[in-house]
Amino acid sequence: SKTTGELAYMLAMIGEVLGAMAGGRGGLRSGPASNKDFAQALQFIEQDRFKEGLIELKNVRERWLDQPDRMVRAARHYEGAVQSLIRKTVMSAQNQVQVDLRNCTNLPEINQWVEVKCPARLDLSGGWTDTPPICYELGGKVLDVAIQLNGEKPIGCKAKRVEELSITIILSDDYEEMIQIKDLQDMANFCNPNAKGALVKCCLIAAGLLDMKCSLTLTEQLKSRLGSGLWLNSWANLPQGSGLGTSSILASAIMAAVWRCMGASFNNSDIIHSVLVVEQLLTTGGGWQDQVGGINPGINLGTSPQNPVVSVEVEHVKTRPEFLSLLESRLFVLYTGKPRLAKNLLQNVIRNWYCKDAIITKAFKDNYLTAEKCKEAVINEDLAGIGNCLNEYFTIKKILAPGSEPELVREIFSVMKDDILGGTLCGAGGGGFLVALLKENVDHSVIQQKIRSLPGGESVHFYSVKIDNEGLVVC
Repeated sequence: SKTTGELAYMLAMIGEVLGAMAGGRGGLRSGPASNKDFAQALQFIEQDRFKEGLIELKNVRERWLDQPDRMVRAARHYEGAVQSLIRKTVMSAQNQVQVDLRNCTNLPEINQWVEVKCPARLDLSGGWTDTPPICYELGGKVLDVAIQLNGEKPIGCKAKRVEELSITIILSDDYEEMIQIKDLQDMANFCNPNAKGALVKCCLIAAGLLDMKCSLTLTEQLKSRLGSGLWLNSWANLPQGSGLGTSSILASAIMAAVWRCMGASFNNSDIIHSVLVVEQLLTTGGGWQDQVGGINPGINLGTSPQNPVVSVEVEHVKTRPEFLSLLESRLFVLYTGKPRLAKNLLQNVIRNWYCKDAIITKAFKDNYLTAEKCKEAVINEDLAGIGNCLNEYFTIKKILAPGSEPELVREIFSVMKDDILGGTLCGAGGGGFLVALLKENVDHSVIQQKIRSLPGGESVHFYSVKIDNEGLVVC
């Protein structure tokens, strides 16, 4: 609601003041917010008891103004309250999920594997505008393209119903590392993104297979909703920190596999909105562009309105097959050898958004418009226009997240400058994958050799890329 948004802004500003009062001392602004002194206040906020929460925050804050490190830690807890309010708003996306679990009859046979495969995604323009709270305060607009790398959809999940009324999460290809879930207590760490299997656990909850607040035991819930137990194995054949939307697309594959095992009917919109819920349960707070780009075929424009009731619309950008083949032939994709530095990027970007800095606000608005401009360039088959949008997009990313262009990346773009129409780091930036659009008659191998000759160029890996025209597939 408007009230929740205004409250989040006010708490974010108090956090900024506390950080400023610390005078650059006291440690990093980004960090844990779990001190017991603030637990009651944060619980009140979580329970929508805002007046009591604000009073308790004020009372605790007054006792934490004696040292810079305590001021910084207090600021973290105020940001924790802000995240709680953002999470409440984004959870409204659950209303867009229309999966009916009451009439699930088409369950696969026991021990019959269900396999889901997904492409990765390249963000061409607009990324960051899909991130809460920007996506519902300004509105979000992102243009993505689904891709296969080295001839394969790199992200997927297999699941099957089994006789034993428990859940097994397989963590390694050789089946040697597994998590056994036999009791709801085994699910208790689902909201810790560093816990093994946490993403899968959040998907099991978001899919409606398990309810942590239900009085039924895990065994009883499985018997009632699945009629069996479940084995589940997921994978992503991409480097960590790729910037290609891996975790959200992986969550999409898991959601599809679990719903298929439950015999439920679902569509891509259900997956997109349910993964938003997964990210909130996981407390990672991601946006929606990754699942939009990774489960829909070809090139797509995702849009969310300026509205605290979060929803996402997807427009498939129709193109002639001949132009899609031309675009594909000009795409140049590499992994920089450096994982993207996303740990604190999200918090920093949200913090800057709440500060309403004129440069940051303009960058977000320009980014929103660039996505529409890039879509028009695709429709008009204007490769130079797409290249210009990639350049504009990367400039905006560097404004929103300073330091997101490592030295090696600068060198790569410098050595390619005469051979490309434009390019950007994928995702949040800071490392991961890089995409560029080559000029006519430029040989991929020549560019690769130039990059390999750079200091640090030996760590770069090159990939063949194919635009994926299927999106998520269930088999």
